[in-house]
Amino acid sequence: MPEQYHVVTEVFDLIFPPQPEGFEGLKSTVAKLGLPFLDLLESPGFVQALNHLTASETEPTLLSRLQTKLLPCQAVGVTKLLQLTETPFKGVFLCDEAGMGKSLTALTAALIKREQMLPDCGFVLVKHFKKDSQPSCIILDSTSTPVTELLRHQVVICSTTFLLKTFDEYQEYFEYSGLILALGIESATPLLPNQKLERPNLPLHCDTYNSLNKRIAALILDESHYAHDAYSQFNQALRSIKCHSAFLLSGAPIKSSWRDLYGQTMILPGSPFQHIEDFDDMFETGPGEDNGSVPEGVISNMFQRYFMGQILSRPKSALNLPDWTRHVVPVISEPRDRYNYLVIVYLVCEAKRHIRDKKFTKDGMALINKAHRLANHPVLLDGPQIDIKTGAGNKQRSIPSRSGGIGRANKEWTKIWLQRVRDMDTVELLSPRIRTIVSTVNDLLRCHQDEKVVIALACVKFLDLLFEALCRDVVVMDKKRMIAQYDLSVEVDKRASIIDAFSKPTDMAKKAQLREALRMTDDEEKRSRLLLDMEKADGLRILLLDANIAQMSSVDLNLTRASRIILCHSFGAPDIAPLLFDKLSEIDILSKDLIKPIYEPTRAAPRFYTRLDTDAAQDPDAPTREQYALALRELSKNKEEA
Repeated sequence: MPEQYHVVTEVFDLIFPPQPEGFEGLKSTVAKLGLPFLDLLESPGFVQALNHLTASETEPTLLSRLQTKLLPCQAVGVTKLLQLTETPFKGVFLCDEAGMGKSLTALTAALIKREQMLPDCGFVLVKHFKKDSQPSCIILDSTSTPVTELLRHQVVICSTTFLLKTFDEYQEYFEYSGLILALGIESATPLLPNQKLERPNLPLHCDTYNSLNKRIAALILDESHYAHDAYSQFNQALRSIKCHSAFLLSGAPIKSSWRDLYGQTMILPGSPFQHIEDFDDMFETGPGEDNGSVPEGVISNMFQRYFMGQILSRPKSALNLPDWTRHVVPVISEPRDRYNYLVIVYLVCEAKRHIRDKKFTKDGMALINKAHRLANHPVLLDGPQIDIKTGAGNKQRSIPSRSGGIGRANKEWTKIWLQRVRDMDTVELLSPRIRTIVSTVNDLLRCHQDEKVVIALACVKFLDLLFEALCRDVVVMDKKRMIAQYDLSVEVDKRASIIDAFSKPTDMAKKAQLREALRMTDDEEKRSRLLLDMEKADGLRILLLDANIAQMSSVDLNLTRASRIILCHSFGAPDIAPLLFDKLSEIDILSKDLIKPIYEPTRAAPRFYTRLDTDAAQDPDAPTREQYALALRELSKNKEEA
């Protein structure tokens, strides 16, 4: 076949992909009748997938190379993921609740699947592994990387931005090739004068994988709900990747409508649907009708049965974690603090008086803001104005806020501000709130040798002050090793190292050995070395966290080692506990509770697919043709009457 015809075939297959094996009976032209889909719900391949996911007794699968011990729910999850790769869907949704370790579960299953398929597969699209047997990994961030280089590695990581960029180039090139085929090169070139005739390097979109019989072993997509729109460029880019299997990870697969599941399930290599209109016709949903809510009765049962055969989701209760307890620590004031407290009372009273009148609500909120800052630390209200050109200060003016264009987000301003903080004397630095926090941290570190403490507040400048106070007063030696601050001003390449250090457990056995050696020696030089080694064994134990990060779905945190969290509330401040308690054991940020969607589903429904591995599941029966036809007639009648 001539090369140009081969190009056109590839373009056609991308837009109208062939039906996957196992679901040959479902065609777009007859999907509206519902008949092939009803057969699918009773087909052996689908029933096999449903039985695997709803089984209450599943043997765990372990990987000997792992240094991290899989939790029971993770080991069972690996088994179920591997089983689902053998079904016609060729993949599965992994929608465990936050903190269940979805990423590790999926990566373990993908690597085992790759080993089972060798040599007829490529890579999987990692600190958890033993040093001698860590999977080889490469970050794909350049189109110049040859496919042969990618195939030398077990794991390939690429960003969403890179995938979209290469997909755009892929589409542009093949559209240009099709235009040349249709019009000829002389007529096509003026229409796209900037398009090069030379085929671009497309490491994820090329025929080399098929030629070598090394198609991508598994695609692992984190936060799959971002690809819920079937018409989006992101969704189409993911569907263009040819892989043996796919694991779609999300703690909130339904972002705002049941239709969100439709676009995601189309990413699975074996999905019988390739057009979202088929879903709407089948389940009588649509973007303009009740925000895509699924009708009740027969159609709802059909919907639930279909997705129960694709979604593995366990609640966080599977971890058997003890519930957290709350302790209220009062802020103790001293006589010298009396004036500031009187000012706070005055500001609050004035704010209440202003808020009663709608015309002055804004002024009232500004006074509340001042009271909050004063309650945290006086310098946040009455501190010096900082001139970033000279560094000179004027103690009669307030520190400028970010709204003025100069503040903590400005590097020059921040540099001078942090130097001012370091120059403060201890009396000025230790406000009542800071004194209380430092005292609480000291008590925790004295009483518990392996505690890891998170201190959270939605004010970065206060965290700067607190960091300096802890470095001066907390009962540790190597302050920089023991304490870290995490906010949006921290450079991106340093964020991962901070979280990684905080997530490592304290080496208690090493500390015991060093403590015994310290007791046995009188050599001052040796004692200094032993004390330093003891601090290294402690690792990072105090993390100062900007609470605003809890509201950002773009920032991933893994604070599984945290055992204490100190919430530095200002009076009247919103309760940030719900935003942060999940962070202590979170691997994937669940943003649905933190950021309200544009619209909510009109009919609230339980997560029918979430259950413990040991729970007995009740699978909805597939309706008969007569039941489905009757349900459609009743639904049509109700719409006409409405």
